[in-house]
Amino acid sequence: MAKKILRRWRLDWPLLGKELLEQATRKQMYVIRVTYALVLFGVFCVYYARHLAEGQLLALGRGMGPFQFLVTAQLVTIYLFLPPLMAGALAQEKERDTLGLLFLTDLTPWELILQKYVGRLIPMLTLLFLSLPLLAVAYSLGGVSAGMLYSSAMTLFLTCLWVGALALECSAHE
Repeated sequence: MAKKILRRWRLDWPLLGKELLEQATRKQMYVIRVTYALVLFGVFCVYYARHLAEGQLLALGRGMGPFQFLVTAQLVTIYLFLPPLMAGALAQEKERDTLGLLFLTDLTPWELILQKYVGRLIPMLTLLFLSLPLLAVAYSLGGVSAGMLYSSAMTLFLTCLWVGALALECSAHE
């Protein structure tokens, strides 16, 4: 009994590895990431050139505008990209008739759901990590405190968890 409990907490998650390998072979994920990065960096450069390029000293203390833009863009990204990304987690297994086979493994239903959840959440988090250099630029301009940076990062992360869980729950009831 104790051996079984220890094995579960060892993070031996074969389904997570399978999910991440399947997603890594899809060209679509790379296209989405590159397109998102180009759009985000392009819009940030246009905003920077338009509002902050008057002079280097005049831009100091004006990082709040780019910071709010980036956080808002990331929230929109979470609400637009995460539900379709997460909703296919269980539906894809149902379409391929492999969900019944997954229930025959020694994975508990909670382990199965958790591994599917984390496997679909990781690509979304990589999209959010793409904006870290831009957040560093906004922070270096001034007007943004470290507390604001940490609280917005926590808000974005918790929003990802919430939206992802809701989308996966909708996928389970499909």
